[in-house]
Amino acid sequence: MEIIAESLRNKELPNFLIGLGKYKRVPPLDYGNEPNFYAYWWRNEIEPFINSENREYFAANFPQALIELLNYSKDINLGIYTLFSHLVQYYYSLNINKRITLELDLKPIIPLIKETLKIHKKNLLSDKRWAGEDKNSNNNQMGIWGVIIVAANDIVKFGGPNILGDEI
Repeated sequence: MEIIAESLRNKELPNFLIGLGKYKRVPPLDYGNEPNFYAYWWRNEIEPFINSENREYFAANFPQALIELLNYSKDINLGIYTLFSHLVQYYYSLNINKRITLELDLKPIIPLIKETLKIHKKNLLSDKRWAGEDKNSNNNQMGIWGVIIVAANDIVKFGGPNILGDEI
């Protein structure tokens, strides 16, 4: 949990969420060519942190970190991919396995997510990294865009908002 606290103190929560630099952790099992093992982070670091006395500190910073991921200039597709990966984990932890009880109002950032997706859809369609590889049948050979569609549907299935709607 100290690693999250450090990222918050240093105003580097987006770097933690992506797994950059000192925030990169290798889990005890192979997670393929993913940039980070998001489920592992949630189970072993984020959920315990949220369930500690630090929950309000996390709540105050998590939405802004998600917005910063949408503006990750070094690799916008990585930022978007990371954002959706964490939203899936958040709503799964909140509503399905009920390991956290911290309900965040993320509705104010939904329009920004939609606008970012509209702008970058073409790039996401052609980006074949990570789960966007053509060999992954669940993305319908639509690159990271296919992964985003699956993730957005999972978010709704897990009790979260309909981020994609009919507009994208």
